[in-house]
Amino acid sequence: MKVHALWHFVAALFAVSIHLIGAPDAAAQKIGEKIGDWTFNCTAVEANKTECALIQDLNLNVNDQPRGRLLRASFTLSKTGFLLETLLPLGIDIPQGVTVKVDQGEVNKMTLHRCITAGCLASLNITPGVLAALKKGQNMLVKFVVGAKSLEVPVSVKGLNDGLGKLK
Repeated sequence: MKVHALWHFVAALFAVSIHLIGAPDAAAQKIGEKIGDWTFNCTAVEANKTECALIQDLNLNVNDQPRGRLLRASFTLSKTGFLLETLLPLGIDIPQGVTVKVDQGEVNKMTLHRCITAGCLASLNITPGVLAALKKGQNMLVKFVVGAKSLEVPVSVKGLNDGLGKLK
């Protein structure tokens, strides 16, 4: 009988501690879950600290056959709001740079950081104006030059507004 009473006490203590600590949010985003055309993902950056992002990969297809990733776009939280980061193919024309615009809106120059084996990294701090355009836009266009070919790659913003809300 004492074991049964102890079990009820432990169960009650657990229920109270979950309430005090905070039960997991049923609406919390799950890693790998799709939000429109974006995927929610988190990575451990150090002990007890994770960094989450919304990611969209665009693949290069030739004759309807996949030939690898053309571009990866990701949104993360930054100290000032949101940060857009792109991973572009090697061989981009660095002096031409990388730009991004929403639909037919303002052209924003991205900061090209470095090229690594996986590709070239560029980023843009999202201003309130760009954020407003993203929320009502249809496509985000990332433009860069590879060899003599200028590419303007459309990145879908479907689900982005909801996804950015889950990053906070």
